[in-house]
Amino acid sequence: PALVDYHDSVAIELFETRQDALFYHAGGIARLIAIELRQSIKYLQKNLPHIDHSALMYVSIGSRQDLIEDIIMAAIFECFLSASLPEQKSEFDALVGDHKAELITTANRMAELVYKILGLYREVRDRLKSADLSKAHRDDCREQCEYLVYEGFVRDIPPPQLLRLPVYFQAMLKRIDKIEQDSKQADRALPLIRDLWQAYLLLEQHSEVTDQLQQLRWMIEEFRISCFAQPMKTRRPVSEHKIRKLIDEIRSGGL
Repeated sequence: PALVDYHDSVAIELFETRQDALFYHAGGIARLIAIELRQSIKYLQKNLPHIDHSALMYVSIGSRQDLIEDIIMAAIFECFLSASLPEQKSEFDALVGDHKAELITTANRMAELVYKILGLYREVRDRLKSADLSKAHRDDCREQCEYLVYEGFVRDIPPPQLLRLPVYFQAMLKRIDKIEQDSKQADRALPLIRDLWQAYLLLEQHSEVTDQLQQLRWMIEEFRISCFAQPMKTRRPVSEHKIRKLIDEIRSGGL
């Protein structure tokens, strides 16, 4: 059984797999926290920084209301549920009491980050319209954008990776600049990136979502920086060998 989020309430439901139950249960716990802290939530719904501008930049992707909801719920997850889920009412009450003072600050920081991400996303999309790129590079950049910013991305992408999104868009801008000056290096790297990315997409379609699969997704994102946007630095060392090794490990475990 799991608690399921119905926006204004929660309900207990049964699921066929433990993975599904845990996924929905986390959302249900987050909704219970939102209900418990309804006054703070009402304040945030009206006062998130830059929300009007962010909503305008998001309008072709999703609604203003959904963006606000995603920012607040992502802040609740980061503030209260990043370590573990409470199993008893006493644990829930202690969790809320210990962290409720941090919620508004966390949500405001999240809103600031989203504003920065959406601004860079729009900047990249605008550059792609006029930049002197081959169709292959333009299509690859557009697909990269679509997998970084989409409806629900704020709540969907884990906080450590969400914090890296501005870097990924800055790396795309750097990539465009470098290609317009001389495309030879990027042209050599593109087939490799496409091969690794297609391998990830195939695994995503046929494998359960695991920590390894998530690790692969973000390793490829970091590897794009190494291939296209030097001298920008990756979060940690990454190489084709490490990525292919992880792909083989995932395949041996699930395919």
